[in-house]
Amino acid sequence: MVGFFLKLVYDIELGYTRGTVSAGVWKAMKDGVPNSGQIGVIQYYFTTHHLPDFDPRSVSCFSNPPFYYIVSALYLEIFHRLLRWDIGIALHVVQCINVVYVLIGTGACIGILGKFGIRGRKMVISILFLTFFPTFYLLSGALEPAAMSYMFMMLSLQSSLSWYNSRRAGSLTRTAVQIGLGLMTSPGCLTVLLPVLFLMRHAVTDGRRSSVPFSRQFRKFALITAALGLWWPLYRLIRFGVPLLYWETASGEPIRQSLISRLRIPSPAMLAHLHTVSGGKTESNIWAQIFKTALVGFDSLDISLRGTYIVTMLALYLSILICLIFHVMLIYTLFTERLDTVRKRFILIGYLSILVSFILAAGWFPNTGTVDFRYMAPILVFPLIGFGLCGGADGTDNLFEKITHAAVSPMVLIFSLISAFLFGFYL
Repeated sequence: MVGFFLKLVYDIELGYTRGTVSAGVWKAMKDGVPNSGQIGVIQYYFTTHHLPDFDPRSVSCFSNPPFYYIVSALYLEIFHRLLRWDIGIALHVVQCINVVYVLIGTGACIGILGKFGIRGRKMVISILFLTFFPTFYLLSGALEPAAMSYMFMMLSLQSSLSWYNSRRAGSLTRTAVQIGLGLMTSPGCLTVLLPVLFLMRHAVTDGRRSSVPFSRQFRKFALITAALGLWWPLYRLIRFGVPLLYWETASGEPIRQSLISRLRIPSPAMLAHLHTVSGGKTESNIWAQIFKTALVGFDSLDISLRGTYIVTMLALYLSILICLIFHVMLIYTLFTERLDTVRKRFILIGYLSILVSFILAAGWFPNTGTVDFRYMAPILVFPLIGFGLCGGADGTDNLFEKITHAAVSPMVLIFSLISAFLFGFYL
């Protein structure tokens, strides 16, 4: 609840025009021509009550799946049209609703950790990390689909694990709806489909059965997922000739280096400038941008003051150290007997699916707007699983397990305090 309150305060202080990629502005549509940007799409759906009747590639952000914008427009029907609130206040409230999406996604993430048997102090540390990690403040403050996309991705992973454990048909149906709504929100939700399909494939061969035949469950899953996830690409294709796999290039400075050179290990100098562009120089290294955008988004923090800059840099290096230790613990866990082969492969497939798709997107769309950690926030659940399962609960941890837990637990506590200070009081 403290995290929820601080994210709400952060949103209120930030305002709805900051912290958003291609935010746009709310202004009168001249001769019915829509305004560009995230706000322009919301305004279009709010004003016209129908899908775009023009090629969505011609105006920024209109080629994105429409679910988030339609829901936001429905909120405006209540706040602006019915209650007659000023449009600025109404949009600000719509922005603050992102906090609820992040809260639900965080709850689903905690549920996933629970399904892997993580309890006690390790669960508390995991909740601290999820509550105060800066990416979730950035998701809460961005008036764009990223927070809703995160929510659906985490819910679908949780539901798929529930189905694998119980084999109840309702859980798989719920997974299909969540993936379908996620695809109606962002094409990035496609990355969770691989680990879900892996669980479905393995369920056929593991000898356990369900009261409802798998063939019937899988047909229903495919029908719901395809109907919800493909109708928008098919609509664009049939009406405007937009390719099925079309994905609008995000705004930002162009990056002209090759993908291979951008994947090298970042130097400390690459991490020195926290914003995407500093002094006219664009940061091209993918790992450096991942580390930096996990803490500082577009206009999300004012680091012009030296004190803010120093505290933010401390949080940056501390977050890198914590995540490195988490990954070491994850790799260690994957080579122990604490997890069965199915769950090990589920973790590995889910992790690589999100990471590889992000790197490919960064190479396919070489600009700074694409390389933003908020688009791969669901990946954090997998290192947390490794942290929670590194060591037992019976006090028989070996030396490696004792050292890693003794090192990373206070780091997470300190990092959480710094993050709460930065985003709650130092905006």
